[in-house]
Amino acid sequence: MQNYLNHSPLNFHFAKNAKNFVVEEIPLYPFSGSGEHLILKIRKKNLTTFEMLNIISSNLGIKKSEIGYAGLKDKESLSIQHISINKKFAKNIESLKLENIKILDATFHNNKIKLGHLKGNKFFIRIKKLNKIDAIKLENACKIVSLNGMPNYFGMQRFGKFGDNFKQGEAILQNELKIKNKKISKFLISAFQSQLFNTWLEDRINFSKIINDFSLNDASKKLNIDKEIIKKLKNQKHFFKIIKGDICAHYPNGKYFYIGEINHNFDMSAENLETKMESLKYKNLKSTLEAKVESSLVSTHCLNSVYNADLTLKSNTSYKLDSNPSLESTPNLTLSLDSALESRLANSALNLDSTPILATNLESSNTLDSAIPSIDSSILSESERFFNHQIAPTGLLYGKKAIIAKSLALEFESNSINDLLKNELGSRRFAWVFVENLEFIYKEDIANGELNFALPKGSYATILLNTLANKNIDLKDEEK
Repeated sequence: MQNYLNHSPLNFHFAKNAKNFVVEEIPLYPFSGSGEHLILKIRKKNLTTFEMLNIISSNLGIKKSEIGYAGLKDKESLSIQHISINKKFAKNIESLKLENIKILDATFHNNKIKLGHLKGNKFFIRIKKLNKIDAIKLENACKIVSLNGMPNYFGMQRFGKFGDNFKQGEAILQNELKIKNKKISKFLISAFQSQLFNTWLEDRINFSKIINDFSLNDASKKLNIDKEIIKKLKNQKHFFKIIKGDICAHYPNGKYFYIGEINHNFDMSAENLETKMESLKYKNLKSTLEAKVESSLVSTHCLNSVYNADLTLKSNTSYKLDSNPSLESTPNLTLSLDSALESRLANSALNLDSTPILATNLESSNTLDSAIPSIDSSILSESERFFNHQIAPTGLLYGKKAIIAKSLALEFESNSINDLLKNELGSRRFAWVFVENLEFIYKEDIANGELNFALPKGSYATILLNTLANKNIDLKDEEK
């Protein structure tokens, strides 16, 4: 995975086990102290969350489904998390003594804990065999990451012991592999979505590194982007460059909005997203996209004259391709596709009746030239908010109901759009997250380092460790 720090890789030893890796759940809300559900604060050791739930449910004589939990915690750890059960089992809990499971506290609440009902997680990590020079580098890296955050890659845990879960997920979608357990099947498919996300994020980090590290002329040549655009991107303070068409969200929880749109602060609530995206579909676009969209006929009444905005197609819009087509006469409008994106679309077997539109540049020459400076200013302003941890860009987990990027951002995102996922539920994920309360302590006498920090839910502590070390830590080869 591509990193954004520039120091040389650090050398240290990390054994992922209960002594060196501690995680504690941060609840989404305070528990009320009263209600029908007993809330237990559990500490488990060397057990997966599912193993813990199986042990507790069998000892209480209840179904595992009757136990509520907010998230999954690693097996190779000392983990603290909350579970909920009906309060009628409170008396049974008092005499419960289980190996590697300890009840730390108990209270009550009105509702059952549901998956995802957590704010984040607090972590403690101990690393060993860290020399003084690398400790200084690590301390400086912590300062940079505290200010700028980290890429929100999915960790290797997502991809299984051999790192190939995503391949199994793809095989399931291709009907080459059958998994009877639906939960496992869904998990493997989500690993395929996660791999596409990670690849996209690595591409965007490479793009940002070129912007940051190359000269204006060299970056322009390498990326084939106008120097003026490169210059404006260089003006952004944050390492990760947000670009026109990106979808950002208010951090850590908030509505989505497009970057670089004239009226980008529209309502992107979940209720409205489905309605908006249902109208954004291809219709009968087939296999022979040429270097220009001049080969297609587009109904003019469906074109919105907005600067660099997407081509918005209502459900009754039609495309037609024939052996000698020409663009239907549409005053003051030009439509263009990046050649790489055209190739991507031409080579994919999209079911175009059920796929959200992959939009591209649509320009109106006589109405919006005056809006360009304000759009450029808006992007710079949003980049300031990103730098100040107020918003963050998001990446695509492709599937139905997913929101698709626009303009230049779409050219990167198009590789995440895979027709195999068209019937799976899609969403978006923060591409970048901010680390809270990051603290590093170096114990020179024993060459140990200790890290304390908090991450939002869904983010991986091992990705932070990779970021700080500026290399991928191969957890499979570490001692237990």
